[in-house]
Amino acid sequence: MSRKSYFTVKHPQAEPVYQYHPLFQEFLRARAKELLAPERLAALRRDAAALLEADGQVEAAADLLQAARDWATLARLIGRHAQLFVSQGRMQTIEGWLRGVPEDIRASDPWLEYWLGVCRLPFAPTEAREHFARAYERFKSGGELPGVCLAWGAVIDTFVYEWQDFKPMEPWIARLEELPPDPSALPPPLAEHLTCAIFIALVHGRPAHPDLASWAERVARIVRESNNLGLRIKVAPHLLQYYTWWSGELPKAELFLNTLRAIAAAPGVPPLVQITWQAMSSAYHWVNAENDACLEAANRGLETADASGVHVWDFLLCSQGIFAAIFGDKPAPAEPYFARMRASLNPARRVDAAWYYYLLAGKCFLEGDFARALDHSEQCVRLNEEAGVVLTGAYGRADHARVMFYSGDRDRAVRTMHETRSIGKSMRCAGIEYVTYLTEAEFALLKNDTAGCIEGLRHALAIARRHGFQTRTWWHSGIMSRLYAVALEHEIEADYVRSLIRRRRLLPPEGGATESWPYPVKIHALGRFDILKDGAPLKFAGKVQRKPLDLLQVLIALGGCDVPEAHLSDILWPDAAGDDAHRAFLTTLQRLRRLLGYKDALVSADGRLTLDPRYAWVDVSAFERLLNQAETAEHGRQGEAACDLRIKALGLYRGHFSGQETAPAVSLRERLRDKGVPSEGVGTGRPRGGVLPAPHGRLSEARPPCRGAGCIRALFQDPCRSARDQAVRRHPGALSRSDRALVH
Repeated sequence: MSRKSYFTVKHPQAEPVYQYHPLFQEFLRARAKELLAPERLAALRRDAAALLEADGQVEAAADLLQAARDWATLARLIGRHAQLFVSQGRMQTIEGWLRGVPEDIRASDPWLEYWLGVCRLPFAPTEAREHFARAYERFKSGGELPGVCLAWGAVIDTFVYEWQDFKPMEPWIARLEELPPDPSALPPPLAEHLTCAIFIALVHGRPAHPDLASWAERVARIVRESNNLGLRIKVAPHLLQYYTWWSGELPKAELFLNTLRAIAAAPGVPPLVQITWQAMSSAYHWVNAENDACLEAANRGLETADASGVHVWDFLLCSQGIFAAIFGDKPAPAEPYFARMRASLNPARRVDAAWYYYLLAGKCFLEGDFARALDHSEQCVRLNEEAGVVLTGAYGRADHARVMFYSGDRDRAVRTMHETRSIGKSMRCAGIEYVTYLTEAEFALLKNDTAGCIEGLRHALAIARRHGFQTRTWWHSGIMSRLYAVALEHEIEADYVRSLIRRRRLLPPEGGATESWPYPVKIHALGRFDILKDGAPLKFAGKVQRKPLDLLQVLIALGGCDVPEAHLSDILWPDAAGDDAHRAFLTTLQRLRRLLGYKDALVSADGRLTLDPRYAWVDVSAFERLLNQAETAEHGRQGEAACDLRIKALGLYRGHFSGQETAPAVSLRERLRDKGVPSEGVGTGRPRGGVLPAPHGRLSEARPPCRGAGCIRALFQDPCRSARDQAVRRHPGALSRSDRALVH
């Protein structure tokens, strides 16, 4: 018949398949309706449907069962194949079959309600929740435990898909007692599904639950070991948020991310998996202060989203781009990310809207526009409260308090910070405790409350060291450098703070910091001349390069700031002609930059050379700065403060300036002697502006309350190391721990 085209078409397959021409099919069906009894026709359709299903032609089988109005058999067919169709994204096909079932019949079968909810979940989460809720009640009344577990987990999924309001989830969390206490007793696929659903519900709905940490550990095993890739990708972002922003267990986050990295990089992986990986990767990079890597991952994720049309994670990717762009160490354009967020912002998704206003408030805060920052942060707090968001809501409250403080409402800011820390403690959230203590230290710093700043830093930095925190929300490099300078001055988690400064490449605060700041370059020129680069003595590949070091010494002797090139050349190359001297200067400057390893440490502009104090610390400059501050304090009748400053200066003076016998070096020695070491003025009743003036001619009686007088007398007598050591041993409490260590 096929060869002669008698209404038959042959489909060449491994086993040939013959099919009637569509017009002939319609003719035969019409005749069957005329000639066969309805019962006989329905039976034929059922038999044909069974053959088609066995042959893998599920859709054709479903059509026949619908025509036969055999709803029970159709329900069983849907139950057997719905999961596969859903995993293939063919939810509309399943929904079409379900919609064809009479509503009273569908309502009586909890599995049909469940699968209709699954089909509606991506498009209408609230409607899907109604189907899942009805299915749950019928499963429960029928004692069908697998259905109960699946329907309960699906209800939780609706709140995540909706991303609008987690408060209505509380009654469902209360029904945890109706579920198996230990999901591991269930079949493995069902156990994994239920475990992940419980964890997500607790994170977003009951974050103070005492067993949350144990559920996180179970989910971590699932993410590392499960064969269900879809489930792993679904729950991994929630687990990452828990380990990074919540519990501060960064090594655990890194462990499961490394497991997913290989999966995401495998050929043929769906775009959603790749995009989810990039979103999580960017978030992890940010909490580790790897801002360049964060930006790169966020941009790659957005590029994949544009190429594939999968935009599920656009909001998070843009958020991470903004975090790295404006809350990083090197500001970058953030407007493209904000524009993309605005284009997709759905006000009904209150959690997204709150996050958008939080980022916008942070941008205004860093720009100093506190009025707009306050307006946006209030919007953020309000939306989070309406949506019942606890974790990110607490971070929003903490930064809202910062805006209030900078706007002048200091008392309310402090109260809000205390309330926020109480929330963090109730959730055992290390991240919130860290941020609130750090913010209190910031408040105290701005109020010149040194004791309060120290107290806040002790708590915050102890938490940071234990958990490996590298950053904070709304990072401000200027504020953080000032806080870290206080921490170093008072030896608060000093090693960890120095590691943070190096990692973030933070510059010291304006006006300089103490020697304990991990400057890229440190130069000691009092008593000896040595250079530390990144904390280690400078090493020379060959013989010592004298001329670059001579240039450095002369530059320091001349003050180190805006020194004319011509002056330097006259001293170093007195016999060279103008062009020759200029070429020699440029060559030597280039060699000195290579030697130091930091090009920015030496700034040459408009024929003048500067040793940038942000990159290079010099003991000479620090010594003079402390003495100048002491003089200012004394003029302000702050005797004790002046004494302490001079004692700190003592800690730096290890001997005379060690530069070569050039005119600037000799001049500097005399200037330092006049500033800090009395010469003929001592004992004559004529003060010479020394470290500790002696108005009555006897140095030991100059300031009886000053505990450092004996130290300073020893320095005046002999600035060499031995005399200094004797003085410090005589008054060990006068210097910091690091300075005291020098004499042992």
